[in-house]
Amino acid sequence: MEDAEAISYLEDIEIERSIETPINYKVMFVFGENPYFSNNKLIKEFDLSDKGNAKVTNHKIDWKSGKDLTATAKKEEAENDSDDFSENEESSFFCWFDDENGSELADLIANDLFPNAGMYYTGAVGSDDEDELISFGLDSGVENADLDSGPENFDDSDDEVVEDAPATKRPKRE
Repeated sequence: MEDAEAISYLEDIEIERSIETPINYKVMFVFGENPYFSNNKLIKEFDLSDKGNAKVTNHKIDWKSGKDLTATAKKEEAENDSDDFSENEESSFFCWFDDENGSELADLIANDLFPNAGMYYTGAVGSDDEDELISFGLDSGVENADLDSGPENFDDSDDEVVEDAPATKRPKRE
């Protein structure tokens, strides 16, 4: 599928929250120069301030000539009198940027994937073993952990700790 080729130009995902109403946000996919579209950011905005009534703002994708990955889905949508790309499982991922829905995927990106990107990258998401995260230096209370060595090689015997702090958050004395 051509989606994979287009997505290979993805450089970053950004979430921009409203200062006044943090529940409202933009999901921005940042792309490098590519043969599919001229935008460097694909943006979808969500206003969730009216409970149960999400207002979605789609920003237009400027497709290059003959490269519109959503063209087939748009044709099928017109033939079926539907305004929901999500009904077609064969649709391009990029249809999401035209779809009037999509708040469920946006919520997953903004409130799970984005804030937990490091844990997804390391495979730690879903791990119930907090000690494993700490031993690999993925907890803010652990400093200078060697990420290349596992728990069996982690030696903190020469570290002094402040006794009145909780065990998992004890700062080192220097």
